[in-house]
Amino acid sequence: MADMAGKSTAMEADMAQPAETEDELLVRRFAEGDLSVFDHIVERHQQRVAKLAWRLLGWTDEAEDVVQDVFLAAYKKLADFRGQASLGSWLTAITINKCRTWRRKRLLRWKIHSAAQLDNHTCTDENHERTFDQETCNQLRRTIQILPAKLREVVILRYLEEMPIAEMTAVLNVTENTVHVRLNRARTRLREHLGNLFEE
Repeated sequence: MADMAGKSTAMEADMAQPAETEDELLVRRFAEGDLSVFDHIVERHQQRVAKLAWRLLGWTDEAEDVVQDVFLAAYKKLADFRGQASLGSWLTAITINKCRTWRRKRLLRWKIHSAAQLDNHTCTDENHERTFDQETCNQLRRTIQILPAKLREVVILRYLEEMPIAEMTAVLNVTENTVHVRLNRARTRLREHLGNLFEE
């Protein structure tokens, strides 16, 4: 009876633990020496990382090089990843840092590309099923581009990546109050440049 009770308790404990996510499984296998799983990590996250880098760098083709830098850094650091945040958030933080470094090193001159040059990215508000015309789309991009880097980052993470405030504080390594202050400053500047379009 005691053995049965012990087994029952162990089973209940196992059931109480949340199931391992696919990202967690891949990270664990990598840590155990199965380096081949990194290809699966890249496959799962490359599109989101590329989209974020593309936006942070001002819709320029240099984003492709940054994405390579992001995953190279992730490969080197993944063994030290302890899971305090999700793998996606961890990659977001690396992407932001690589974009900052890239801007400093290359002193990028921002350029506006047409929709065809943007690799099929569209200026669509998916939540409201609304598509802006190309002129409005370009105006929005130009306005976001001229924001200081720290303000541009919070705008992109909050409104384009739809990231919760709590997650933003983690990936930017700042307090929640700092995030709100930057968002307020960014909204003020956007309102000054966009007028009625900002309210829309």
